Amino acid sequence: MAMMGAEQSQNRQDCQLDENAQKAESQRIDRRRKLLGWPDGDAARCALALSGGGIRSATFSLGVVQALARHAPDGQPVGDPSADTGSTQQDDEEQPERSWFARFDYLSTVSGGGYLGAFLCSLFVPGRFRIPPDNKPDPQKEAARLAYRVLRKEPPPRFRPSLRIRQLSQPAGTSMPLAWLRDNGRYLLPTGAGDTGYALALLIRNLLSVHLVIGVGVLCILGLLALGSLGAGSLLAQAGEGVLPQALPLGTAWKLIAVATLQGGDVDWVAVPAGGSAWWPSPAWWLLPLLALVWLMPAMLAYWLSDRIMALSGHKILWQVPFSDLLLAGLAVVLLWLELEQRWSPQLAIWRWLAWGLLWVGFAARCLTGWLQRQVRSQLGGDASPDMLAPGYRVRVTRHLATGLAVLLGVAVLALAESLGQSLYLYMVRNEPALTLGGLLSVLAGLFSVVRYLARFFDEKTPSGWLARLPLAAITGAAATVLALLLLALWALAVQWVAWAGQPPGADALPWALGRLGLLLGASLLLLWWTGHAPGFLDLSSLQQFYAARLTRAYLGASNGTRFQSPERASYSSAEPVPGDDLSLQDYYREGSAAPLHLINCTLNQTLGPAEQLVQRDRKGKPVCIAPAVATPCGGTPDRPPLSYHILVDGHLARRKGRCPVRPGEGVPAGLGAWIAISGAAFSTGLGRTTSLGTSLLCGLANIRLGRWMQLPRDETGVATRDASQNPSERPSRWLAMLPNQTLLLREWTARFHGLHAPWQYLSDGGHFENLGVYELLRPGRDVRLIIACDCGADPDYRFNDLANLVRLVRVDFGREIEVDEAAMAALQPANARRVFATPQQLRQAELARRAGQASPPDDDACAVLLRVRPAGELEPVCHIVLIKPRVPAGVPVDVAHYAALNPAFPQQTTVDQFFDDQQWESYRKLGLLCGEHVVRALASSGEVARWLCQPPEQAVNQEGALR
Repeated sequence: MAMMGAEQSQNRQDCQLDENAQKAESQRIDRRRKLLGWPDGDAARCALALSGGGIRSATFSLGVVQALARHAPDGQPVGDPSADTGSTQQDDEEQPERSWFARFDYLSTVSGGGYLGAFLCSLFVPGRFRIPPDNKPDPQKEAARLAYRVLRKEPPPRFRPSLRIRQLSQPAGTSMPLAWLRDNGRYLLPTGAGDTGYALALLIRNLLSVHLVIGVGVLCILGLLALGSLGAGSLLAQAGEGVLPQALPLGTAWKLIAVATLQGGDVDWVAVPAGGSAWWPSPAWWLLPLLALVWLMPAMLAYWLSDRIMALSGHKILWQVPFSDLLLAGLAVVLLWLELEQRWSPQLAIWRWLAWGLLWVGFAARCLTGWLQRQVRSQLGGDASPDMLAPGYRVRVTRHLATGLAVLLGVAVLALAESLGQSLYLYMVRNEPALTLGGLLSVLAGLFSVVRYLARFFDEKTPSGWLARLPLAAITGAAATVLALLLLALWALAVQWVAWAGQPPGADALPWALGRLGLLLGASLLLLWWTGHAPGFLDLSSLQQFYAARLTRAYLGASNGTRFQSPERASYSSAEPVPGDDLSLQDYYREGSAAPLHLINCTLNQTLGPAEQLVQRDRKGKPVCIAPAVATPCGGTPDRPPLSYHILVDGHLARRKGRCPVRPGEGVPAGLGAWIAISGAAFSTGLGRTTSLGTSLLCGLANIRLGRWMQLPRDETGVATRDASQNPSERPSRWLAMLPNQTLLLREWTARFHGLHAPWQYLSDGGHFENLGVYELLRPGRDVRLIIACDCGADPDYRFNDLANLVRLVRVDFGREIEVDEAAMAALQPANARRVFATPQQLRQAELARRAGQASPPDDDACAVLLRVRPAGELEPVCHIVLIKPRVPAGVPVDVAHYAALNPAFPQQTTVDQFFDDQQWESYRKLGLLCGEHVVRALASSGEVARWLCQPPEQAVNQEGALR
């Protein structure tokens, strides 16, 4: 028990926040509090968490943030001067900001919550939205005051570009940022039909480019196979009959070898099928029995053969020589004697080949045994006992067999694809080629359209309703297999078309076919090398660049004052880029900002890495967090200023050799927009805990790729070095050095993500690990006492999947229990405060009753859950969580009630819907505002916040009304 406790303690320490990051965040929080004029710098830490959920989460959370910005912790409204001229009264400048939002030290976001989080914190960047007047000596404070005024604008108006252009002489009004957000609810296609054509062109270009890059590799393999088979067939034909046959043999090289050998050298030609028969099998089928003989059978036998493991009879005789070796030697002597004496009769031909095959299998197995045993001895040392060597040997020989089976499967797929391609070619040259090719391409386009439609079910959520009853993993795997085979068959068809130039295959055209195949192979190899090293191809060919650009213009553009000072009408459209939209991480996290410390959460996908058993734990990923830092001397030169942020992988600083943090330009994006897009990459080949081969292959083939490759090694020991003792999945790949683009694309398609065990890592949506954004706030070392979290992930059945996942992760990783605090909810006073909170089961029942048509009680204000966090084995909580869940309570405005009646899924509509019209956008924002106001007022009237923060009620707020 003591050893188990020590091991658990060590695991918890490994999950603790890096010591340097702890110090940096503490210093940033202290400086922020002094900037805001807080009288108590030692007050307990509070945080706001905005969950994933796309624009649904961003819009609902905006309403909640507005409620937090419009109310103080004591429940009193917070106002601003009526004039919007950019000037303030002196008395107002000397008072600290009193709102709830100013009380948050941390802002943790995931996916859609990051859209809004980036917008919120960018408002605090000095001089971004408005250049401060000369009489404002403190630009940080002025930017903070301006940000709070923006957030308190209610309701956000429409944006009128023509009016703004006429008023350029005046500063941009504080209503413009929220008006910009309202006008960009359809941020992906803001201008409608024009943007649809642009997006379609981008999709088609990237899809074809990706398949070309992979296809040239396929062309090399299929071209080499066709060239070898036709060349061997030609040589055998000349050797067997002296002349080429009148028609090309269907079986080609490998069938010719088998027929000529078994029938004593007489070559039996099989002509290309005539008439209605169009099946033309590939010669690669003969590789299957050859692989079985050369690789699989020796690997199977090698498991039982070893001079250090009990083998066959388990006895050794004659100078310690294994009995199996004596048996093989005896068989070899007998076979040689039979061959030399020519004792084999034609009736015994089959036994002759079986005997030689058995000898080969035994000899190959014995060689494999010795090779693997030497590897095990070199790993464990020469003095290791047989009992120590045996387990390592068995593991290695089984891995060798697994690799052989994988190769056999790959050859079978190639053989089937080439057979289909050859048969399609025969069918096309006998029929109308254009019609046949057009039909194939139409089928392929239809399949791609279906895959893109089905991609909406590939997010991090557990399917509900009728989808939950379907074996989606099996369906996606089967669909991916069919689509991949069709694509491979089309490439095989292209090889045959080049070889035979669109003419029927025949002996007369064989020399020309060989020449054309040689040219095709050479051109494919050159193109393979060129495309494999094209810089930036992986990012530019995915949807990540398009997604990041649209997010940047819609959400960061809302705080970009340059947009609102331009006389050009195009600047007021998010379809057009404007300088200043994006922010570098260095500027965004620059010290001195009054914004809460923004934690941007992503997921580092990892499906390979048996030492960590991530697959067994169903995680298939690690949390990555971007967090503010304090400038360090590392890399502090005029060309390389000290970093103002950290990149944390599972709580540890991502470093390169020399212990310096990773920097932008070293495989890491430098812009804030790119990181927000990575944090929101919900649909991609890497899906964290829901990653599977079928979904990755299907998304890869359809080029549904929102994630991004980058280099984030933890330190100089994070990248594995080549060592024979390592698992093959953890070794650096030679293919990655030779053909990086193709290698990384194939890793995406086959769901082979190595995490920190390889130089490149694949990052995707933070919700693929934890979707609420609370996990990093609860990491030991941050010491957050109160968290208000918006649970906006798609949850149509109100099963609280994201909360359940958070509870499990926090218990396993941090040794803390998250529990529904029913006692605290029942003890809330007055009654109207108690009505705002409910258990997850009560919220589920209330929402299902509403959808069933039952009238909600007039006092149904429930929209939140109270949770407490305590260390395992202890009773006292260390943190409290107020979880706000989007639902339609009683008493909502008429327009919101009307929208809910027309859209029964509201407010849990699918995350695929990223095209909000004005009615939908306003309904979500207003609902978030109402839910936020309910929670703020309930907390203020009950006085629970003071108890949670371990403060007497009279000390919970200072004399200005700001929570300490």
